[in-house]
Amino acid sequence: MSSEAKCVHFIGVGGVGMSGIARVASDLGMKVSGSDMKASRYTQQLEEAGIPVFEPRTLRDEDELSRLRDLAPDAICVAAYGKILPQEVLDIPEHGCLNVHASLLPKYRGAAPIERAILAGEREAGVCIMHMEAGTTASAGRAKSAT
Repeated sequence: MSSEAKCVHFIGVGGVGMSGIARVASDLGMKVSGSDMKASRYTQQLEEAGIPVFEPRTLRDEDELSRLRDLAPDAICVAAYGKILPQEVLDIPEHGCLNVHASLLPKYRGAAPIERAILAGEREAGVCIMHMEAGTTASAGRAKSAT
């Protein structure tokens, strides 16, 4: 990594979207910020750790898009957001947007993937990380980790 800190912005709702991922980036010396789409206990924890967190009503609002552009993130990481990001958001970071999904896609796409895997009696669970593309949650490149 260069001597200048990289900036990562996180978009999500609460726990999966904000806590562990932000802590790892912060431990790596990256500048971190977040958009928590619903105030949560994680929002307060991150703010106490000095990580600025915004609570926008929507990411389609020009004021929110302007605030996100001003942060100049090198990458955006999305987890537990549940909506398709507008093209204007996808175009902001130099290194694109990554989606972290708590299942071994394509199985259990959508909300509550961990709970649904447990209820289905799955013996294996995992996480997928995908580079986001316009108009879809699917992507060309994907990394999987299973346990």
